[in-house]
Amino acid sequence: MVKTLVNAGANVNARAKNSLPAIAMLASNGMNELISLFIEKGADVNLQSSGGRTAVYFAASYNQAVTIKLLFENGASLDVCDQESHSALIVAAQHGYLETASMLVELGANTELQNKHGKTAHDIASSKAPLHGDSSFKGIARLLKGTRQQ
Repeated sequence: MVKTLVNAGANVNARAKNSLPAIAMLASNGMNELISLFIEKGADVNLQSSGGRTAVYFAASYNQAVTIKLLFENGASLDVCDQESHSALIVAAQHGYLETASMLVELGANTELQNKHGKTAHDIASSKAPLHGDSSFKGIARLLKGTRQQ
């Protein structure tokens, strides 16, 4: 049904009542075929919610690494921060999403961005690693340790 509506000219930059862009909803669910259609029809891949969150941010929030790559390949910025100064990489680190954090780093996300508390993704993953034993948080901390500026 969504394909039919989009192909009939529906607004691909539409927002839900909560201001969430349609492309962000698709990204959070990894609906890459529909995302590609939205992009083909002119969707703004960097459209932000009222809280400053983009499709990349939502994809990171739901561990959708492949979706992040698709969005990036179509012009999405990896480093847009929300009102709390959380970037997609910081969100991936908060949730322990190693695959997503790896994808973001591979694509060139800024690893030195800090949230409003002055914490980087590395700081967040490092602080959670001891609480979760041998976990993805340790993997993220190791991944990001190699990217830190001395």
